[in-house]
Amino acid sequence: MNALNVFPVPDGDTGTNMLLTMQSVDERLQSVDTDSLSKVAQEAARGALFGARGNSGVIFSQFLAGFAQALNDTDAGGPASLAEALASGAEASYSAVSQPVEGTMLTVMREFSESAKGLSTREETDVIALWTEGLRGGRVALENTPSLLPVLKDAGVVDSGGQGVLVIMEGFLCSFQGGDPDLLDIEISAGPATTAGAPLPAVTREFLEAAQSEQYGFCTEFIVEGSGIDLAQARSRLSAMGDSMIVVGDPSLVKVHIHTFDPDGVLAYGASLGKTGGVKVDDINQGHEGFVALHSRRPAAGLAVVSVAWGDGFINLFNDLGCHAVVPCHRTMNPSAQELLEAAERAGAEDVVILPNNSNVILTARQACAIADRKLRFIPTSTLPQGVAALLAHSPELPPDEAARAMESAAKEVRTLEVTTASRDTVMEGVAVKRGQVIALLEGRLISVGASVADVAHEGLLKSEPPDHGLVTIYWGGDAQESQALEALERLKSALPTLEVEAVHGGQPFYHYIASIE
Repeated sequence: MNALNVFPVPDGDTGTNMLLTMQSVDERLQSVDTDSLSKVAQEAARGALFGARGNSGVIFSQFLAGFAQALNDTDAGGPASLAEALASGAEASYSAVSQPVEGTMLTVMREFSESAKGLSTREETDVIALWTEGLRGGRVALENTPSLLPVLKDAGVVDSGGQGVLVIMEGFLCSFQGGDPDLLDIEISAGPATTAGAPLPAVTREFLEAAQSEQYGFCTEFIVEGSGIDLAQARSRLSAMGDSMIVVGDPSLVKVHIHTFDPDGVLAYGASLGKTGGVKVDDINQGHEGFVALHSRRPAAGLAVVSVAWGDGFINLFNDLGCHAVVPCHRTMNPSAQELLEAAERAGAEDVVILPNNSNVILTARQACAIADRKLRFIPTSTLPQGVAALLAHSPELPPDEAARAMESAAKEVRTLEVTTASRDTVMEGVAVKRGQVIALLEGRLISVGASVADVAHEGLLKSEPPDHGLVTIYWGGDAQESQALEALERLKSALPTLEVEAVHGGQPFYHYIASIE
């Protein structure tokens, strides 16, 4: 299902998002001890609202909310009440979207409910027959999604969210029939362009080329807990801040999903409504690039490389250096072991190495390697410059073991200087540091502190004692500008004329400069 994800934009993996949403439902229901249909439906809807991920997860959470609303005070029900609940769920899903689009999971849910409703009036109908008829209508709707939505037709796939809905509904039917959903074989509709036996939908080359230059901003999600929240007003305010907006919930609990180029502004508005949580900000353009890479790739020769990176400059650099898959991190959110495993899968090779590039990700990389179903290893790179050095040393022609050793050796030759602003008062290396002061850290050790970014960066670079005829690469990010990075470069060059220096855009958050010293 993840491979089908092209609408509204590739802002995440639809299959994964729907899985995580349903896992939240399952966790919520583990603590429910009742046979009341109404109570179970309400708790399922609440669990989905808290755990909804992505466009698809939020929309499906509203389907469950509408489903539950129709079953209020209903301890048990048959085909008629079930058909009414399905229709209520589909209606709630449409209401949750600011601009409903046909050819999406909305269409599949509506056709499922309408097909079920058409059978509900027959006297001989039971729940299983009703659900089976709903699935028939849903499958027809899914196959027709490319004819309703040009982007799907151009890509040669069916709607991924609609496919997810049918997978969930197949699981329900299996349970109704007394089967084990864990053993259920699900047929994935890959669309008319798919060739028999192909491991992925055959997304057309024309679609990939046409979509290469799209810019989408950030997929921003969060929950707000408060009192007296006006959902209509929130939708109105947020609609001016982005698109693909969904605002659902009630006056005390609101779930927001929006695509925006100003995630900080959106989150600030959310904070004005109440206590925010469950914040998730993803770079949609990076997700789109991953989709293009997934469908354009050829099997990697030798050792494939997965890198963790943050900052648009670093992410682009790792891609340009031939990294087979990049796992982007934003706003200090580190990847999970599952995300690393999915990236290893995208790399398209049997032998894959992970570059965590952050001390906080090394243990996660180790965990991913321990549970992988392929030969997966990691090199304990703790900084982005170490990752760059390792990737530069990668040689696809070498046997994987030799290539990994060469990469690890190159990473060890690099030292990293980081220049940032202290976020709180502290004591480092016996030195009192005040919040708001600029600090320079060499391999995590404080070597300079002061009021000026330029002065602290320069002093830090000098104290790092670059070798004669060595190389220093200054990556600018945070609130630093290219002109300031070039000034720092020239100042260092004047102080150490035998040194080779260069400035590169890193785009990393929070750190004015990250410098590679080798």
